Amino acid sequence: MIAEIDQAELNRYHDNLYNRRPFKDFDYLVDTPRGRKFLRICGVPVFDLEGGFVGYRGTGTDVTEIKKIEIQLRESKLAAEAANKAKSDFLSNMSHELRTPLNAVLGFAEVLLAGYGTPLTDKQRGYVDHILAGGSHLLDLINEVLDLAKVEAGAMTQEMTAVNLGSVIEECVSLSSPIFANYEVTPVNEAVACNATILADPQRTKQLILNLLSNAAKYNRRGGTVTLSCETTEDSFHRLTIADTGKGIPDHMQDQMFKPFNRLGADATATEGTGIGLALTKSIIEAMGGRIGFSSVVDEGSRFWLDFPLCDEKVESPAAATDGGRNLHYCFEDHLVLYIEDNVFNMRLMEALFEQLAPMRLITANNAEEGLILARSRQPDVILLDINLPGINGFEAVARLKEDASIRHIPVIGLSADASSATIERARNSGFADYLTKPVSLPELVRTLSREMEYKHANHH
Repeated sequence: MIAEIDQAELNRYHDNLYNRRPFKDFDYLVDTPRGRKFLRICGVPVFDLEGGFVGYRGTGTDVTEIKKIEIQLRESKLAAEAANKAKSDFLSNMSHELRTPLNAVLGFAEVLLAGYGTPLTDKQRGYVDHILAGGSHLLDLINEVLDLAKVEAGAMTQEMTAVNLGSVIEECVSLSSPIFANYEVTPVNEAVACNATILADPQRTKQLILNLLSNAAKYNRRGGTVTLSCETTEDSFHRLTIADTGKGIPDHMQDQMFKPFNRLGADATATEGTGIGLALTKSIIEAMGGRIGFSSVVDEGSRFWLDFPLCDEKVESPAAATDGGRNLHYCFEDHLVLYIEDNVFNMRLMEALFEQLAPMRLITANNAEEGLILARSRQPDVILLDINLPGINGFEAVARLKEDASIRHIPVIGLSADASSATIERARNSGFADYLTKPVSLPELVRTLSREMEYKHANHH
C-alpha cells in the first residue's frame, strides 16, 4: 500500500507505472506483517496478461531507519528555522518598542538644547545634557544587546563592499571627539595617511572602530592618549591598531576578554558599560572574514587590533564632511512637509521641531488613508512616513502613492523605530527616497529633509 509520500513522488510513481518505465531509487511505504516499512525499489514493474499490475522485478531494500533519520533531520531543520524566525520577529518588535519612547526622550531634549522657546538657563541646560547623556547611553545598551542577540540568532547581515579604511577612521575619530573630551584623553591618529581598500560592511566597520575608540577613552587615564596606526600584514590583511595608556588588563583576566557581560572588574567602578561591546565586536569582525586581537601590560595600557581583508578594488577617500553637529539653522523656504504618524508623542516632537524651522510648515495625519488624501489636496514637498501604522502600513501607503500620477513625484522619507536590516532593505526597494530609524538625530533629519527638497527642486525646475 502506497502512503505518506509527497505529491511529486506520487506523481512520478504513477507516471512510471502507467508508462511501464523502470523504477530507480523510489521509496514508498508498505504495510508488512512486521509493521510499516519504507522500501527503496530499483527495478521494473511486472504486469499480468490482462495488463494488471503484479509487482516488481529487481531489488527492494529496507530503508526504514534511514527514512526515520531523514524525517527527524527535516523536522529539526523546520523547528530551527521556526525558532530563528521567532527570534528575528522578537528582535524586530523589541527594537521598535524600545526605540519609540527613546525617540521622544532624546528628541525633545535636542529641541530644548537647540533653543526652542525661551532660552534655557545654564542649570537647565545641564539638566537637559544629563537627559541626553542618559538617553544616549540607554540607546547604546539597547543597540548592543539587540545586535548580540541578532548574531546569536543568525539574523545579522553584512553588506560587503570595497571600503576606504582611512576615510572611515577619520570619520570615527571625529565622531569620538566628545568622548575623548569627556575622559580628557588625546587622540593621536598615525593612520591619517591610510589609503587601504578593505572588503567590509561600511556601517559595521564604523561600529567596530567607534566601539574600540570608546573603550580606549573610557579605560584610559586622565591626560592619556589614544593612538591609531595601520599596517598591512603578510597574509593580505590590513591591520588597524588602537592603543591606550590606561591601567592595562592583568594576565589572569585576559582569557575572559571577549566573553559577553564580563567587564573584568570594571563593574565596580563608575565607568559605564555592559561588557557586551568586545564580544559583539569579535562576532562582527569574524562574520566579515576579519580578525581581532589584543595585548596588554598592567600600568602601561592595552593595544587592540582589527584585521580587515584587503580588496583589489581601489576606493579613494572622499572629502571630509564639514557639517557641524547640532546646528539646526538650515535655509528653508516656504516648503510644506506632511508627517504621517500614529504616535502622539512623536507627532508633538515633530511639531516642536518645525516651530524652529519657519517658514517651513508641517501638516500631520495619524493614518495612511488620511495622509494620502492630504497629499493629493495639499501637494507637500516631502512626506515623512511611519511604517507601523494602523490600517494601511507604510509600505502599502508608498505603493498606493506611486500608483497615483498626481502625487508619485513627492519624495517619501521612512521614519520608523524598526531598525531591522530586512525592513531597511525592503524600504530601499519599495520607493522610499530615504529611511531613518528612531530615535533619529534632529540634525540628521533636517539634513535629510534639506537634501530631498533640493533634489526635488532640481528635478522639477
